[in-house]
Amino acid sequence: DGIQGEAGDDVLFGGRGQDTLSFTENCCDYSYDSGSVLVNLARGTAVATDGTDTLGAFEFVIGSQADDILKGGKRADQLSGNLGSDMLRGRRGDDHLFGFDGHDSLHGGQGNNSNDGGRGFDVCHDPGTTGGAKDCES
Repeated sequence: DGIQGEAGDDVLFGGRGQDTLSFTENCCDYSYDSGSVLVNLARGTAVATDGTDTLGAFEFVIGSQADDILKGGKRADQLSGNLGSDMLRGRRGDDHLFGFDGHDSLHGGQGNNSNDGGRGFDVCHDPGTTGGAKDCES
């Protein structure tokens, strides 16, 4: 399926199978998915249990209800793990990582990042921190 939103508020659901999603707001929301998702903004892909989505120019991702891997790109990204024990990787840019519920692992990467583990036991990996990891409970 090829789905594109235009001006105004849009909610796009690709459904089963392979989808291409594109719209002007920069949010990609998988919070209604019950299975895990692997989102890679640098590659423009999201792999879920029901198929692969092609993403364009997204900077804000909300994970599923399960254990996710969310990877940013070269922009200032906002990654929110939602439910489950998630791994968030900001990569380049000044990223905002929020684990939400679960035992999450947050990797800020390059840039001036903000990390909030949310509820659960969470670990932040920061290249500027001695030992490379620290507790990041809010």
